[in-house]
Amino acid sequence: TRPQFSINGEFNQSVQIYIDGKLVDTVTVTDRNQVYQPVAPLGDGSHSIYYVITDKAGNTATSKTLDFSIDTSNKTPVVIEAIDGHTLAEMTGSDGKIYITDTTHNIIFRGSAEPDSLMDLTINGLNVGQVWVSQTGEWQMPVNSVYLSQGLLEIKIKSTDRGGNVNEKSYSIWVDTMIEDFTSELDDNKSSSQNDWWSNNTLITMRGLGEAGATVSLVLAGVTLATTVVAANGQWALSTDQLPEGKYDITLSIEDNAGNRREENREIFIDRAAPVAPAITYSDIVDDLVIMKGTGEAKSKLTITDSEGNIYTLTVPDNGNWSMAIPYPSEGKFTISSTDRIGNTSDVVSVDLIKEIPTISLAVDSNSGSKDDNITHDKQPTFIIGNLESDIVNVQIDINGMAYNAEKRADGVWFFTPDTALADGTYTISVTANDAAGNQKNSLPITVTID
Repeated sequence: TRPQFSINGEFNQSVQIYIDGKLVDTVTVTDRNQVYQPVAPLGDGSHSIYYVITDKAGNTATSKTLDFSIDTSNKTPVVIEAIDGHTLAEMTGSDGKIYITDTTHNIIFRGSAEPDSLMDLTINGLNVGQVWVSQTGEWQMPVNSVYLSQGLLEIKIKSTDRGGNVNEKSYSIWVDTMIEDFTSELDDNKSSSQNDWWSNNTLITMRGLGEAGATVSLVLAGVTLATTVVAANGQWALSTDQLPEGKYDITLSIEDNAGNRREENREIFIDRAAPVAPAITYSDIVDDLVIMKGTGEAKSKLTITDSEGNIYTLTVPDNGNWSMAIPYPSEGKFTISSTDRIGNTSDVVSVDLIKEIPTISLAVDSNSGSKDDNITHDKQPTFIIGNLESDIVNVQIDINGMAYNAEKRADGVWFFTPDTALADGTYTISVTANDAAGNQKNSLPITVTID
């Protein structure tokens, strides 16, 4: 504010000094390199100075007028207004940070500062460009994308006016041009292939890896069913109970704070319905084997479990018809069920068969005479029923067309003794054995003579 001005004159000449047209001082030339410095500070703005010199003879001369400016400050805000045509507000992500998302070309920075000042732009301490601010206070500068590495950029813009005054401002700007990692998988996937998603759960859960802080969304037919934010460790999980049964396409999308997006399309199959219980349409017992044919859900897994805990499985063919042979189990009992490819299990069907054909014979004490002729003089003979399976619950004796119920002794042997004496004669006798499931087996008839 008190600049120095040189005075070129002869020794002992008187110099009148005019600043802004006003006489402000009178000095005498005493030095070849004499300078003048105003006593009072000058204000910011445009000024002028000239001299009127008088020699000893009284002659005067006036110097040329020197126009100059006093500029002691650079107070015009230094601002980045836009990057690559986008305002900073438009570039601000959901987390409040400013993001550059495209560095495939040179990036244009645009802003404002003091007119006619020199603008410097540094990125992470490196000066990447310099440009003069226009007379209207606007500036723009292209920056080579090589300086825009992924991550945080500490950017500083500095305005230096003609007076050497400096004004500067710093910005923290992030470069984030892509989502590098995004994976997804289905919890409890019933498919053997990770690419196929099968589930029978009501609450479907998906999880995977992604960019920390990004938002993952599950979309079905344009409707967002669930969202979640990727945790700091890069893991995410979301659940929904809004997926109906059927097969359809879903979209899992991830969007980071910078606005970058990435999607994965998946086909998912939801089936919560149990398959129809398998049916046995034919069964026979041949040489201690149970031969069966039946129907079931195509491609389902048929499981047969016998009373001894043995398990037999097969896959139902595409036509739904199956056949199988298993060893005859104890008491002829086994269960059969069907599990579809997604893990739903049908109702369990219990099966109870009878293989053994019962026999009937005279008890030793009732068989008089020859033991092989079925002739006895005992009018109330006892008959022993043999070859019965352990789950038999009822045995009927047929004597010449009349039915009687046999009894079971404490030792498990079934027997029958008529309540009344049988008349002499020949009788045809047979046995019918019944189990709890209603199965029946008939013996071969025998002929017994009472004499």
